[in-house]
Amino acid sequence: MNQFDLKTVPQEELVSFYGLLFSAGNSDKELDKEDLSAIYELIDLDLLDYQHKEIVKDFILKPPDTDICLKTLSNGTEELKFSVLVGIVEVALADDVIVDEEMLFLNRVCHELNITQEQLEAIINFIKEGKRIQREGLDNNAAELALKSAASGLTAVGVPIAAVYFSGTVIGLSAAGITSGLATLGLGLGMVPGIGVAILIGTGIFVSLKALFGDSKKKKEKIIRGENERKSQLVIKNLHEAINKIISKIEELQVKALQSDANENAINELKERLLKLKKIVLQKQGIAYVQ
Repeated sequence: MNQFDLKTVPQEELVSFYGLLFSAGNSDKELDKEDLSAIYELIDLDLLDYQHKEIVKDFILKPPDTDICLKTLSNGTEELKFSVLVGIVEVALADDVIVDEEMLFLNRVCHELNITQEQLEAIINFIKEGKRIQREGLDNNAAELALKSAASGLTAVGVPIAAVYFSGTVIGLSAAGITSGLATLGLGLGMVPGIGVAILIGTGIFVSLKALFGDSKKKKEKIIRGENERKSQLVIKNLHEAINKIISKIEELQVKALQSDANENAINELKERLLKLKKIVLQKQGIAYVQ
């Protein structure tokens, strides 16, 4: 059974992975709502111990040093390096456009992690196709053709399919019911076509549903619904913790605000970020934001 298990990734490397997502979102000097939403869809704090969780939580206040993150990840596996790039591309494409600053950041990551321009372009194309399928509401047959083409583009340039297994794109497609289309992704791992959608099981492990449950459609649908709910609740939980982190920092800075205009500016910036996070939480909960 083929699988890619994030639990096997050293904690320092996982922290650097998540750190680069925040750095990517801030590469154009503006962590906007779309960036933050994409980031919190991708991070899973349950994979980290208390110490490393706190490090990641602080990234909402200040993204980490990109050079340190890249140096740490340079020792990671090939699958992890490509997974990092996939995540960064998803953050960059959160608003459907990769601006110059974001492309410079992507090229920098590729250079440090020994990923080629062709591989970057294939990943960008795959993420764009996934977003298009969700946006246009394609049925399984049309989605399968589109994903098969995008996935073949990945494997043709040496990008392991495992790198996209826990991406927001794959999870989003499974939530949209694109099951036979997602099964196409198994081809890159030597799986038989049509064996069933490969989705996130538990925490960070992707496997074939047929290998677990046979051909039972109801069991597949049940596990997909359960995982989507788990992921949704985890995202909301992480967002609430980020909100609390910002509120605590604002309170700390307000005490010092009279001493420096810089503190006042920092407070205003954090308040804007806080508002964005609150809007994301309400959006995830299906509640309209009222100012």
